Amino acid sequence: MSLSKASTRIGLFALLLSVIVLSLFGSLWAADRALHRADQDALVLDAHGSALFAERELRLNAQALTDVVGGRPLPQASAASRRDTTTAPPAFDGVWVLDSSGRTVWTHEPVGASVDSSDLAAIAREATPAS
Repeated sequence: MSLSKASTRIGLFALLLSVIVLSLFGSLWAADRALHRADQDALVLDAHGSALFAERELRLNAQALTDVVGGRPLPQASAASRRDTTTAPPAFDGVWVLDSSGRTVWTHEPVGASVDSSDLAAIAREATPAS
């Protein structure tokens, strides 16, 4: 009789242990899904922040250009005046604005940095929600 009691106890303990292990794996899977979703949400927020930064820069430059030119044709600018003087926010390493086909429309890269346009297009495809 003592043998059957002991084996029953061991069997119940093994069942309890397996339930605990399964619940741990389930918790890990749920946490992984939550972190994945949070990463996607952060990517969307970063894209919105970048879009707002680009829109602000374009609006500021457009207003300044309208104030200076006032509808007249633009004179040819020298190379020194065409230099980009905008600064990217400190949280950004660089800023690239792409059109809907993935071509670079505007860029502000750190000095000495060079990013392949195919990498930019791949990142844009990943960041763009599927229609």
